[in-house]
Amino acid sequence: MGNVKFAVLETGNSGQTFAADITFISWSSIGHMWSLPMPNIDAVIQIASTMLGIDFLNTGLTSKDLGIEDMSPTDLKALVQ
Repeated sequence: MGNVKFAVLETGNSGQTFAADITFISWSSIGHMWSLPMPNIDAVIQIASTMLGIDFLNTGLTSKDLGIEDMSPTDLKALVQ
């Protein structure tokens, strides 16, 4: 389930580790870039945003931020291999 550290929520910490480690925005952005429905990941992002009071959709790392905004699945695969 990505790099989310749920222990932060249990210990009552500020959520900074949770916010720093949430990678769902990138996965959601990549999925939407290829017109894939991402309802579960989008729901996790929304829940995390609500719980922590952080607008992850507007502050998270997107495919554009990663420089892969217009890549096809084949191009992205070639890049990471």
